[in-house]
This record gives sequence, C-alpha cells and structure tokens, in this order.
Amino acid sequence: MTKIAFIGSGNMASAIAGGIVSSGLTQASNIVLFDKNIEQYGKFHKDCFHASSIEEAINNSDFIFIS
Repeated sequence: MTKIAFIGSGNMASAIAGGIVSSGLTQASNIVLFDKNIEQYGKFHKDCFHASSIEEAINNSDFIFIS
C-alpha cells in the first residue's frame, strides 16, 4: 500500500491526512508523520507512524507533503 509522509504535523497536515483516511484512499497505518514538536501527533489517528527523523519519514514513504 502507498505510504504518505507529512513533514510538519500541524493543522494543514491533520486536515489533509484526515481527508485521505476518511475517504478510504489509505489506512491511518500508511501515514508517516514527522514533527519536531511531538505533541502535534495527538491530532492524528493512533495508528499513524511517527518517524524519529525527516530522513526516516522520507525513506519510508512514496509521497511526501511538506506542511
């Protein structure tokens, strides 16, 4: 399945990722997140993957949003 990364996990990323998941295009487990502020992850589904670096997010994804 296609992995989608979000570099930055603010309101824009949350809205786009939520729309992608709720529309059925992918599952939350295929969303890869990276943000310096880990408190931002609370806006996302618990099954999203939290990368520990930008490199990890990019290397584990097919598409990348910078938000």
